[in-house]
Amino acid sequence: MLETYIFHEYNERAGTAKSYARADYRETTPDMSADPILLCATEGEASRLIASIQSVTRTERQGFVQFAGMIEGVAVRVIVAGIGVVNTAHALTVALNERRAGVVLQFGIGGAYLGGGLRIGEVACASEEIYGDLGVITPDGWKPSDEFGFPVVASDPPRFNRFPLNGGLVESVAALTGARVGSFLTLSQVTGVQSVGDELCRRFGSICENMEGAAAAHVCAIYETPFLELRGISNLVVDRDRSAWRIGDAASAVTDATLKTVTHLEGWMT
Repeated sequence: MLETYIFHEYNERAGTAKSYARADYRETTPDMSADPILLCATEGEASRLIASIQSVTRTERQGFVQFAGMIEGVAVRVIVAGIGVVNTAHALTVALNERRAGVVLQFGIGGAYLGGGLRIGEVACASEEIYGDLGVITPDGWKPSDEFGFPVVASDPPRFNRFPLNGGLVESVAALTGARVGSFLTLSQVTGVQSVGDELCRRFGSICENMEGAAAAHVCAIYETPFLELRGISNLVVDRDRSAWRIGDAASAVTDATLKTVTHLEGWMT
């Protein structure tokens, strides 16, 4: 009975909240005078990109590391946030509160579901990000967070598990880099059982998984900041065999794609 009461109380409040969101809503006009943020989880994934920054400064922040400088004439902030959704959300929130960004581009490695058709060493570009473990397990199977009735972002439309990305920007990145486009799934654990990976692919229609992207997309939705994500494929989601992973190849491929993208961002978004 308590669950029913809370749900109805929330719906009543949502009428007001939603009207407010609509009244305040506007199409996001990217401010390209603000430096783009390049976001990743580990310095290993970012090492080649960091080495390409001219006049670089390295700053230890509370819980993350920031590098700032120029890449091919573009002023950038590179944030190494740490793995997982909490580290990602924390670092990106601190950075955006300090100074807004014209765009946030997350890059790193990921694992590809067999049903998605990606190969190790290829690069993928997200069309949407999805929280894969935010929901409820019922006798009828797993249900997304829509089942609760509480959006994680009370925007218009409200956001639950899924965060669609800007289609025009995604198409531009894919055309430039040759990246495969599809939905990405964010989980708090790496999937090392093929049958589980196959089920996740069927459930969400995703082509690959990672541990951070939905959190970054979530924060960007709150701050009305355009978001992009590139992943180099380090492994296929099969029964776990670390000897088959190619982390270096994946990191190199996604770095190449990220560097290409950075030099074109201003032209696409003005």
